[in-house]
Amino acid sequence: DEGEPLLDEDEPVDAHIAPSDMLHIVDSDSSQTMAVHEVRRGRSLVIQGPPGTGKSQTIANVIASAVADGKTVLFVAEKMA
Repeated sequence: DEGEPLLDEDEPVDAHIAPSDMLHIVDSDSSQTMAVHEVRRGRSLVIQGPPGTGKSQTIANVIASAVADGKTVLFVAEKMA
């Protein structure tokens, strides 16, 4: 089930997420903020993209939000370096 669609890129985030609901530890743009918000709402998603697009910041904010919500987090990553 895909659930409710994400916001369009042109739609402002402020109307949907109150600043008090943003539990970010690092800066994020609107697409990263929406990803964090969707995960907090229970949606599963994959974060992918080329280097330098903010994946690590988004994941850090997802983890911080989960911890703030009293959840336990297991983070696993594979790096070929």
